[in-house]
Amino acid sequence: MVSIFISYAREDREIVENLAGKLTAAGYDPFFDADITGGQAWWDQLLGEIERCDIFVPVLSALYLDSVPCRREADYALALRRLLIPVELGNLDPGSFRTEIGNAQWIPFGIDPDRQILALFRAFNLAPEAPPLPDPMPPRPDVPVSYVVAGILAALDQPELNTIQQRGVLAQIEELANEDTQNAVQLLRSFLARPNIYFQIGLDANSLLSRLSPDGTGSTEKQREYPPKDTVKVAKDSSVVTNDASPVTKDGAGWVQVKRLNSLLRIFDRPWYEDWLFLLTALSIAVGLIVSIPVQFVHQKHPLTLPPFAISLLWGFGTALFFALLALMRLRMRRWLFRRRETRRKR
Repeated sequence: MVSIFISYAREDREIVENLAGKLTAAGYDPFFDADITGGQAWWDQLLGEIERCDIFVPVLSALYLDSVPCRREADYALALRRLLIPVELGNLDPGSFRTEIGNAQWIPFGIDPDRQILALFRAFNLAPEAPPLPDPMPPRPDVPVSYVVAGILAALDQPELNTIQQRGVLAQIEELANEDTQNAVQLLRSFLARPNIYFQIGLDANSLLSRLSPDGTGSTEKQREYPPKDTVKVAKDSSVVTNDASPVTKDGAGWVQVKRLNSLLRIFDRPWYEDWLFLLTALSIAVGLIVSIPVQFVHQKHPLTLPPFAISLLWGFGTALFFALLALMRLRMRRWLFRRRETRRKR
């Protein structure tokens, strides 16, 4: 089966879906990024599909000319020596495209698709066998900014993000800032607007925002500080959040409680590999394995009611259950502390 990669501009998706449906019905294996999620992983998948395809089909339109992802896909396909059969959606100037695309035989599609698809079938049938991939392989093109933004937006649409996921989103935004500061600032503000940002990650994100937009430019939105005004600054010599503009005496006991809640939230915001619950469970399992060795010798001389293997299983099950319950309590405690802190701030 001939494998076909279809490269197109997003605005031409409806026509491309019609084209892909006709190719599938005729027994071909077309690929196009119907469910684009964006990000580096999705871009790597697209490049992998280009490497595996026999024929590269760019769907040429006025919008295709302005698409950076389409341009990079075509450049990579030509570097891999993939067979090129362009599909034309309108009256276009071949001189507007790179030489290899402009000099290729274009197949019109869109006005009379049922008849025009036959010409495309003939072009596929007459096409020579795809040459092998070059060795060494050419370097892969960098992921377009639009794909990075799409990946970050998809992550921000999720209702819940754990510590690792939030760190990943923040790292992507920081990388995006090297190419597109304005989009990075907008995404960073959307990230900080989430109600469930982990405390330390919120501080890091606010620090990045200050570096990217120190004067507050780049957006018409009001900058959201994290933590809000009551808890902006972290003292270098203390784990307690302070605020130079609002001394402790201003808000009395309520302000002190907000600082204490922030300190507690830091404890409950630690990643899993630093979590004392995880360390405690690992230690318990290790103790169980060590204890099972002398129990085996005791069982040989004085048979126990349960064999050592069963005792080890029960110990492991009990430890896992204990860890699950503590993890659930940790999650509930964090949510309770977060709600408590927000209530204190509103006062």
